[in-house]
Amino acid sequence: MAGNGGIIGPINTVTQSPVAANIVAFSSSGPYTVTAGHPGAGAIMIVAGGGGSSMEHAGGGGAGGVILQPSATLSPTSIVIGGGGNGVKGCTQTSGTNTTGFCLTAIGGGHGGSYNAKAENGGSGGGGPNNGLWPVAAGTGTACQGNNGGNGGGDHGGGGGGGAAAVGGTGPAGAGGAGVDVTPVFGSAPQPFYIANGPCAGASVGGFFGGGGGGTSGPSTSGSSGGTGGGGDGTGGAPAPESAGAGVDNTGGGGGGGRTGTPGTSGGNGGSGYVLVKENSYDKNVAPGVWDMNSVYEFVKQDNWVS
Repeated sequence: MAGNGGIIGPINTVTQSPVAANIVAFSSSGPYTVTAGHPGAGAIMIVAGGGGSSMEHAGGGGAGGVILQPSATLSPTSIVIGGGGNGVKGCTQTSGTNTTGFCLTAIGGGHGGSYNAKAENGGSGGGGPNNGLWPVAAGTGTACQGNNGGNGGGDHGGGGGGGAAAVGGTGPAGAGGAGVDVTPVFGSAPQPFYIANGPCAGASVGGFFGGGGGGTSGPSTSGSSGGTGGGGDGTGGAPAPESAGAGVDNTGGGGGGGRTGTPGTSGGNGGSGYVLVKENSYDKNVAPGVWDMNSVYEFVKQDNWVS
């Protein structure tokens, strides 16, 4: 072997090897660390917990706020996943809680209004109730995270909770506002990191997050639809009392409004939050002529040293 200026082994040209994009998902709280060797360029989605709803004249719960950054600088951080709000029969329904990470805070969805509780503001606002002790006004959403709920109205009817991409529908039986489609950033469904539209984790919700809960209808009409992206359906009274749908966990969907009257049905719980991190693909430098110490040892042992 010819001398090469003191470098052990042959002189080689550095080449580039592509490294595929990597998705990291958080359905529960925990630390995030950038994958070793990654340059730290990527995308982030942060979803807060959705708001719950109630029984009497209820509006749907607002979706948890959604923060979507298609281009972000990634760094180690602590992820805290927000919980969904409680759905109840009385007036103690609660809003969702915040999700935090990367120095960002997605705001929990506002709970839906009811006969004796006003609709709450949040990431997306809760749907307004029908005539009761409080006005029919809906809760308001947070700029760049969600939308307002729909106002209540009609015979015992509630408005839909606001969604991350659209306002909730006006009552009675206002539909929940639609959620955000994140597939342009994170890839087309099905993907293992898209949570189920139902109890089976790992199935697809089509890549939508942050759907508002549907508002309750009158006693003689059918219920309303939750917003695409995990929103729970609102309750109807015909032909028989229906159950309110819960927001799908790990989508930030709002809970659906429960049925007014006797027997009444509880409002739906809000869905818990979620975080997705995409580490972009990149080209990794590879120098095949760089030898490890074992190779150096074997080379010298065979008396093939050339300086």
